[in-house]
Amino acid sequence: MPRLVWTLPLKLRPKLARPLDKVYSAHEFEKLISRVNPRRLVTVGDIVTASVIQKGIVPKIGIIDGKTKRERTDINLPFNLKKAKTWNPAGSISLDAIFTLRLLIFKKSPYILFIEGEEDLLTIPALILCPNGYTVCYGQPDMGVVCIKVNKNKRGLALSIFRQMEARLYE
Repeated sequence: MPRLVWTLPLKLRPKLARPLDKVYSAHEFEKLISRVNPRRLVTVGDIVTASVIQKGIVPKIGIIDGKTKRERTDINLPFNLKKAKTWNPAGSISLDAIFTLRLLIFKKSPYILFIEGEEDLLTIPALILCPNGYTVCYGQPDMGVVCIKVNKNKRGLALSIFRQMEARLYE
């Protein structure tokens, strides 16, 4: 059955290769994350999610795909942490992932959202869907961690990127 996805056009790749906000070093990220309300924290990526959990902080939603730079990762998750699963192909944002993320944002419990496929672009719907005051953190390869406080301007930036993506049916 075909599924709706939005794919990243080639013209947008250079823009998304640049950080969407300030890049924090590991030390800066450690300081910052200790001040963030975990009930308003969304982490995107295996390394960022694992590092937050290792600090004893359980994010509202941790989005992982079991890979880092296409290599398998193994994250030790707290056994009592609720888990959800959805599908999202590489270089895309699926309607499945958008619906699942939206549902989890309004659940009381924290969740790990495991992605069958790739989670890299899910920062965009997280910025669009999360209420103001949430913090969305993702890894910027070979640079550090980007943490974005959700507000009207950041949501507008994410919407602008999303609107430039190409909708198609994935078979």
